[in-house]
Amino acid sequence: MIRTPLKELAAQLDAAQFAQVHRSVVVNLSSIARIVRGPNETADIHLKGRGEVLPVSRSFLHLFRQM
Repeated sequence: MIRTPLKELAAQLDAAQFAQVHRSVVVNLSSIARIVRGPNETADIHLKGRGEVLPVSRSFLHLFRQM
């Protein structure tokens, strides 16, 4: 178990490869298959080769406006 806050861990990662997309989610940008926009200025990230869908909160949606 890691007891370091996610915000601190995210700061140690390469910003060109990783992005925080939700309060509890950091994603490897090269692992994104597609992004589906939802209602209320939210989105969902679908990963390559995985069934999980990761949420993107409104506060992080600006990272994907041009995608």
